[in-house]
Amino acid sequence: MSPGCTVTHRATPAPTCEKTAVIRKFRDASIATKVRILFWFGIGIPLVSSCAAFCVNDVRIFTTSQRFQVSTLADTLGANSAAAIEFDDAQVATEILSSLRLQPSIDSAQIFDAAGDLFASYRRAGYEGPAPKAPLEIGHHYTTGGDLILTSPINNGANRIASLQIRANSDALYRQMARNTAVVAAVLALSLLLSMIVATVLQRTVATPVQELASATRAVSSSGDYSVRLTSDRDDELGHLNHDFNEMLEQIQH
Repeated sequence: MSPGCTVTHRATPAPTCEKTAVIRKFRDASIATKVRILFWFGIGIPLVSSCAAFCVNDVRIFTTSQRFQVSTLADTLGANSAAAIEFDDAQVATEILSSLRLQPSIDSAQIFDAAGDLFASYRRAGYEGPAPKAPLEIGHHYTTGGDLILTSPINNGANRIASLQIRANSDALYRQMARNTAVVAAVLALSLLLSMIVATVLQRTVATPVQELASATRAVSSSGDYSVRLTSDRDDELGHLNHDFNEMLEQIQH
């Protein structure tokens, strides 16, 4: 068994050798490296978590708003096309559906008569998706690609005379998510740059004095020269440590 690794049991999982090695590697890293890593985690994790929360909220708001808009659009189209369906005028119904060309988020729409046969249809220019042959159940559905398919009844009074099915894409949501991702990436890059600056400052103010103290300690230990002294012009903990080190060598020397 290699040192530092604990035996794992089925009932009580223990840290693995890999985890122990990672902890040891972090422990043995320089102070500047530790500060940089902690800075990344301290800023990166909250930032990524906030972005994820914003994205989830954006998706929720978008889908709710999309369902409401498409449902309102379906009600309007259904009311306008009811007379054309009653008079079996598919051309007029098709012209009514063609008004959807002003809605870039609408990929296609179909009117199915009471028997479930296709009565009129619309397809956005450039859209090459599937063309349904029969209506889905009344309500809204989502495809695996994130498109919304809403099926709404067309009524004449209390009688259902047809059904309208509209397919709406989520291109606007994808563009918004791309913008959010770009903003997060820019902020992460700025945080990385800031962490490098902070690490450099700490390297000069904290790590370098500690390294000088360690070098002086090794020099005294290897050469036995107790006349070695450290500059002690600071009034913080490191300055006090250097002063105490010098005082200790002074007492040993005399």
